[in-house]
Amino acid sequence: MEGREPNESKQDLVPTSFSRARPKKKKLKKDGTPYKPRKGWGPYRSVPNERSVAFNLQLDVQNLQQEVKNLLALREILETKVLLQRHTQEGSLCRLVNEYLYVFRKGVVPNGVVEERDQRAFMHHVMDPDVELGPGLPRGPDVIMDQMENYCNFLRFVSLTGVVDSIVVAEDSVMVSDAASFVFQVTRNTIEMIFPHIMGEEWLVAQLVGQNAEMEGRSTFHFNPAGKCYRYDVEMDFMAAFMGIVKDPRIVDMLLGRALIAYNGMLRVTADECEPEDEEKAPATATDDIGSTCDNRQLVSTPSEFCQQIVDDYFAVFAKGLELPPSRAQEDFFLYRFDPQSNSRGDSSLSRLKERWYALSEAFDVLSFHQQNAAQMDCDSNSPCQLLAQASYFLRITSHTIDTVFPTIIPYELLVSKLVGKVIVVPAHLSLSVDKSTGYITGFKERLNLAAGMADILQDQSDLDFVVSQALLVEVLGQDTDLPPLTSSLPTATPRTMSITDILN
Repeated sequence: MEGREPNESKQDLVPTSFSRARPKKKKLKKDGTPYKPRKGWGPYRSVPNERSVAFNLQLDVQNLQQEVKNLLALREILETKVLLQRHTQEGSLCRLVNEYLYVFRKGVVPNGVVEERDQRAFMHHVMDPDVELGPGLPRGPDVIMDQMENYCNFLRFVSLTGVVDSIVVAEDSVMVSDAASFVFQVTRNTIEMIFPHIMGEEWLVAQLVGQNAEMEGRSTFHFNPAGKCYRYDVEMDFMAAFMGIVKDPRIVDMLLGRALIAYNGMLRVTADECEPEDEEKAPATATDDIGSTCDNRQLVSTPSEFCQQIVDDYFAVFAKGLELPPSRAQEDFFLYRFDPQSNSRGDSSLSRLKERWYALSEAFDVLSFHQQNAAQMDCDSNSPCQLLAQASYFLRITSHTIDTVFPTIIPYELLVSKLVGKVIVVPAHLSLSVDKSTGYITGFKERLNLAAGMADILQDQSDLDFVVSQALLVEVLGQDTDLPPLTSSLPTATPRTMSITDILN
């Protein structure tokens, strides 16, 4: 270390064994300064490494592009295979049902238009010539077209939308089902053609005409191996649709109970053609002459059937309340169903019934009177037949109702305004006693549940309790209004074992 010159470089100090590995002499710029080393992209620090990575990435991109092309080709192959499988969500049958919903999205176009012929041709293309629509119903695609025209003529057809949501595959058939929504408007023609039984109920007609409704439904297509629909089922929820308008299930039940709507949602089809044989038939409608029903007494073979006929006659004759003056049918009921000598013997059942109907018609605007369930009867004992039935009175509250039934609430203008003009449905329990030997009605009792009828109008329980407690029903309709439940008045039937003869009879 001693004697080293100050300007002596460090390389001179390296041992002789390493002197051969001297580094390259760096290139210098013109001004004598060395070049700065060029840095590569990212972490690679050098241009060669950067170029190598870029080349590898380019190869990866090319490989991915080729893989995408292969997947696209595979997708085309799978789509072609799906089209050959008719029972998939993308199959031909599913597309055919969606096309059916699109073609009839606005119903059937008027006759004479070119599109109407196209729709009919499309219907024949989809449906089998002998397509089944239900038990006892006519068959064929033309029947479906006629029903589509009925929906357009009887209702104001707004729109029909739907989507396939279920596919079931069997051995020799495919069932394709769709959930649909049908929007329509109720017109006067709707009432005349579908609900003719409420033509006289202007209070109900006024609530329906002009209202829009949305009805949920479902149609199911049953396809055979040839791709034709050999069975067509339709489900329409009329109850929910009209509940959105009327809001009262009892009124909707009265509306749809005798509507001309048959099985499979078909309109204007007679009940004899589509009702199952074991289905309970609706009660007979009221006629202008009840004498014909009374003359058929000898055709009734058992006391139970005879008593049932009396109940049916009562609800048929007073279906719209007591007419003033009473109609011929109502006069005949009073004449033939009660003993003419009952008043002289002190039996006031006939006079009590007349007074109640007169008082009810005077106090309320009686819109209709309906039976709610099958009558219960006890005709096994030697005593008179006891009949129980549940009914509903459709009553409109008028200003005269306030004066006669609710005079104590007259100072309360808010309560009066809530009640006047409203329609209430009042449940009632009826009890009839019929003499087996003569066939005459010997006893009549009735209990009205006014609180249940007014609960929909008076939501406040305190207001409801006040109005009902102040009602003069006993003074207006008589003592039977406050009778206890009639179920306690029936004698207890003695249990007995039924034989095969009893069942067959």
